[in-house]
Amino acid sequence: MTTASRTAVLVTACICVPAGLASWVFFAAAFRIAPFQDWMVYHTVATLFLHGDAELILDGPRLTEAINQGQAAWLQVPLALHPWIYPPLFLVLLLPFGLLPFGAAYLAFIVSTFAAMVGSLWLWFRTPGGRAGAMVAMMLCPASAFTVAVGQNAFLTSALITAGVAMLPRRPAVAGLLLGMLAVKPQFVLMVPVALLAGRHWRALAAAAAGVTGLVVASLCLGGFDLWTGWFGFMLRQDSAYGDWLAAGRMHGDSIDAILSLLGASPTAATAGQAVASAAAAACVWRAFRHPRAQALRLVVILGATLLAAPHVGLYDYVMLGVAAIVMLAHVAIGDGVSDRGRPGELLVAALAWVSTSISLPAVWSVGMASPLVVLALIACALRHARADDL
Repeated sequence: MTTASRTAVLVTACICVPAGLASWVFFAAAFRIAPFQDWMVYHTVATLFLHGDAELILDGPRLTEAINQGQAAWLQVPLALHPWIYPPLFLVLLLPFGLLPFGAAYLAFIVSTFAAMVGSLWLWFRTPGGRAGAMVAMMLCPASAFTVAVGQNAFLTSALITAGVAMLPRRPAVAGLLLGMLAVKPQFVLMVPVALLAGRHWRALAAAAAGVTGLVVASLCLGGFDLWTGWFGFMLRQDSAYGDWLAAGRMHGDSIDAILSLLGASPTAATAGQAVASAAAAACVWRAFRHPRAQALRLVVILGATLLAAPHVGLYDYVMLGVAAIVMLAHVAIGDGVSDRGRPGELLVAALAWVSTSISLPAVWSVGMASPLVVLALIACALRHARADDL
């Protein structure tokens, strides 16, 4: 590592550590009156299903009322509309947690999914020091703080992509199963077939399809067609609660669609903008997975592209960007297992991506509207290095 690179690493640490600590304090304070609110949805849905009250799952207002009644001890103020917006596939994974009390279930879910994410990230590091540094960086990541504060599933989705890409060369069937499980949050599975087709990972593609099929069959065995009919009805805007969720949920997200809508674009223009972003993201993934040697950089690209392509993204989902930034930092600054071709300026791009996971809320902070540009900059750095590593 050059002197300039060492200086850039030190500057990066001086920026990231205070930003991470401040984010934990901020989000803990911001959600003190209504903590773990997304986990309240997950746990309530799981317990309702186990108790035979599955019809409430499909009714957003009644589900919210059940949450406010059942979790009153945790809430200083009642929650606004919190509908169930996930496909029944995710319910299959949540049911075991419904057997536990709320607090114990929350801890079990957050700890297990965070451990899975850290374990998947460790697959990319060869030294104890590198692994320890990656774990600390992930614990400090602002998006991790937000995920813990609301009780979201971002650790799980990040782990599935990170481990899936890591296992592609040696265990393609396992990799395919992991990547296919992203269908529990279907907007994040869009880049998976692009990557597998570009890299000609046929066994992984078949395994992914088999895994999704298995989850669908399991969900049908558990809940029949009613849950699927209700979910499709909601997603196709047939449910009267969709408009309320659009204002309270999706427009508070970080997708290109949401940002364009906040800037005043019509629904048609916002949808078209999202389609263009998705196509550009797919092109980046295709190019990255055509490079045979740039394994770590392919992970950076697919994580960033997944965020750009998704029609709905929350700040918690920027855990993916935190993982991408950590891998990029290691590649550029340390050359962890690959050639060291980094530039100090690219370290700062990766650091900015990591820090930006604290402000990616365009509806709250206007600076968050620049988040896609940060993601694009990180992808551009990764593609440059991927090309350099193949020379």
